[in-house]
Amino acid sequence: MKILALTFLTIVSASATAQSFVGFMAGMNRTDMYDSDTRASTKAATGFTGGITIERFLNARYSIGVGLTYVQRGFKNSAVEYVDPQAGTTIKFDYRVRYDYASMPIRASIHAGKKIDVFATLGIIPAVLLDRKLVIKNVQNGNQSIKGYTMEITRATKVDVAALLEAGINFPLTKKHTLFCVGGIQRSLTSMTTGQSITGSGLRHYAAGVSGGLRIKVRK
Repeated sequence: MKILALTFLTIVSASATAQSFVGFMAGMNRTDMYDSDTRASTKAATGFTGGITIERFLNARYSIGVGLTYVQRGFKNSAVEYVDPQAGTTIKFDYRVRYDYASMPIRASIHAGKKIDVFATLGIIPAVLLDRKLVIKNVQNGNQSIKGYTMEITRATKVDVAALLEAGINFPLTKKHTLFCVGGIQRSLTSMTTGQSITGSGLRHYAAGVSGGLRIKVRK
């Protein structure tokens, strides 16, 4: 976390001498996990993302940027366990796996348009794990309902790195203030667990999301 904060402040300082924008953003994402070998099937979970961004224009068409954001990832599913296979006694439950990260998206964008700025972005997202939980709910033991509970996930990697692809629009309000809306997809390049899947490839996050916010010009 300290490394992300120091890197972010260094880039902010370097941006003070060029046309730069500070942005405040919030949004939602739909995240899931994938395993290219097992093709494990789970359901996407909804998560929140929010934070601050810095964008520095190299010229009228190209910019680079960095952010410091909080993001929720994970997935959900249902499961059935047979307590007594001969008698047919089962326990059914729903569960959600939740990973919370502090991330530092690093972006390179190309822009088009004059009054309304349309842009496309490629980037990479290093992230540090803040919290991880397994939430069990809707537990049904035969005809009996059991109260759900939360467990801490122990086999989780501390650092995640993901690739990012985005497209968005900037709407000018004044000479210094701009509203923006962004949609994008991301996919982890590293495993989110310290263990491995059945086939040995490990599990990775992937997500699609939308966000929006306000940009303020801090330098011409």
